[in-house]
Amino acid sequence: MRPIDADGLEIDMAEEVFDGDGGYKIFGYSKRQIDAAPTIASQPNDPLTLEELRGMDGEPVWITPGGFWALVIAKADERVRLRCNDGETVWADKEIELVGPVYRRRPEEGVRRTICVIRGGGI
Repeated sequence: MRPIDADGLEIDMAEEVFDGDGGYKIFGYSKRQIDAAPTIASQPNDPLTLEELRGMDGEPVWITPGGFWALVIAKADERVRLRCNDGETVWADKEIELVGPVYRRRPEEGVRRTICVIRGGGI
């Protein structure tokens, strides 16, 4: 699978769906169109800094080594928090310090992960 720039596809496919003879060409046409679409370079998945997290309010992040998703809570003039998938809210700086790195998405296989998990209390 590869990310593509699909902005132009919707218009082109909408114009080409009906072939004028009462039939539709959506499958063959869209497959060719998608195959020809340029690949979008994905963002790097380096561990996120607190500064990067401050700009990600409401976005999901991947917490290691436990391997779970959390939502970033980043309000002006407040410490960044993470709302974990179990409902617990923790300080992002403490989570990174005590547990491990935070990523934009699940790390690829082969990324080294810490085995020991040390968790402080929630907020």
